[in-house]
Amino acid sequence: MLDQNNQKNAQAKTQELYRDGQERVIRDRAFEMGVKYFDARKLEIPSDTLALFSKEEVEQYKTIPLHSKGPHLILGSLNPHSEFLNDLFESLKSHFKNIELALISEPSFNELLSKYQNITKIELDKRDNTISLDIKVASFEELNQRLQTAPIQELLKLILFSAVSANSSDVHIEPQEKDALIRFRIDGLLHEIARLDNERFKVLLSQIELKSGVKLGANFPQKGRFEVISESGELSIRIETLPSLYGDDIVIRIFNTRASMLDLKNLGILDEKFHIINESLARPHGMILVVGPTGSGKTSTIYAMLNKLNTPEVKIVTLEDPIEYALTGVVQSQINEGESFADRLKAVLREDPDIIMVGEIRDKETAETALQAALTGHLVISTLHANNAITSIVRLADLSSDPATITTVLNLIVAQRLVRRVCIHCKTSYTPTEIENQEINRILKTFPAEKQQDIKMEFFKGEGCEKCNHIGYQGRVGIFELLGITPELQRAIIAKMPIYNLQQLAIENGMMTMEQDGLIKVSQGVTTIQELMRAIKE
Repeated sequence: MLDQNNQKNAQAKTQELYRDGQERVIRDRAFEMGVKYFDARKLEIPSDTLALFSKEEVEQYKTIPLHSKGPHLILGSLNPHSEFLNDLFESLKSHFKNIELALISEPSFNELLSKYQNITKIELDKRDNTISLDIKVASFEELNQRLQTAPIQELLKLILFSAVSANSSDVHIEPQEKDALIRFRIDGLLHEIARLDNERFKVLLSQIELKSGVKLGANFPQKGRFEVISESGELSIRIETLPSLYGDDIVIRIFNTRASMLDLKNLGILDEKFHIINESLARPHGMILVVGPTGSGKTSTIYAMLNKLNTPEVKIVTLEDPIEYALTGVVQSQINEGESFADRLKAVLREDPDIIMVGEIRDKETAETALQAALTGHLVISTLHANNAITSIVRLADLSSDPATITTVLNLIVAQRLVRRVCIHCKTSYTPTEIENQEINRILKTFPAEKQQDIKMEFFKGEGCEKCNHIGYQGRVGIFELLGITPELQRAIIAKMPIYNLQQLAIENGMMTMEQDGLIKVSQGVTTIQELMRAIKE
């Protein structure tokens, strides 16, 4: 029996090597033809993308849809230069502005063709879920006025344009007894923007449900999505609905799926501490943890790290739930409902990655698998819910029950929060209150004496103007703790030293706390002491 199994394994390995050879030949041919190449074995193609074509069309054109997002479509073909494809392009170009052709292998084509047994073609006119924001709104006051009088077909566009213009991350539409309240989450805080009478709310609800593909009038929570084309590019919109007393409570989440603009230098890391991150990213293996509560900017920090690491010489694989940004050159994998990060991580390790990003370490199995990956020659970057750098070590130790391994693989812990930036257009100096001064002096005393002398305290706030929608703040910046694991900390962790003592040791080893980092940004006029206190208490 063992010999039979060995024989089967040997045959499977031989077949895999043969297939790898076939794919290399096709890849080289694509280079010669001047077209893209895709190894379709590594693609997870959603059913609604495959359903752009019928099985008969796939067989007729020897071409299959590989990727569809908004106005962009990528087709995999056995012969991308065939004139026979002109008719196909003509039928698609009214629905897709950007169509690309790529070469795929015949085995890949046949494997994808076999999936069409259970797929029914979707008519393109019924699939259109993209909104072009071809509308302008100058202010929230104008938005409120136009929502009451504009043609009903413009309601959703008006709200989305205003939300995108204000850099809002979420739109909350909350039905009440006599009307619906519309609030935007801007720089982490909710602001009341407008109200909509019940009749117009019902029309807006129908527009959102139809565009996002959720069921009309359902009495259970639902999720949906659609795309938006704005002046700044393509945005992904996710919809969450929840039945409530007066109708569906709606949250519209706005994702800018382009991560190319995420740069470590723009996050707010102090110049004097930047070398700590660079040194950790330069290591070929180990673990980097980014910790903090929900909404503290962990995802942006991780993607900025991946942008810096993303070169042709390394393979980066991410495990995400959900995928929030699109990164060219990175293999991004969405965790399915009911699947754990640990399950997918084990599969990823067989893909020969150099760098692995695990969206979140939530349980013992994921923690142990991630630690083992970091121990065996991979650089693992992940997030963990913890209040600060030191408590994340304790949290990870509880999950893995192996402090020795943690101290061996941990390169760096980044703990962070987000604070709002003072609006540069209405920035003005002011004198702090007595309570504010007490907080300032308390934090200032935690610095070494020589550092206290270097901090020149000046205080600014935003008075409110049109540029910041009269909020006084515009944009956000991070406050950070960067903790590198020194030999002293390694010994203390293994000895299970109490949290307070670990914190003191980390500070003695040069760690700047988030409070201290924040106070420096207050002294520079970047943010306010009120913002710092609000963020630290979260």
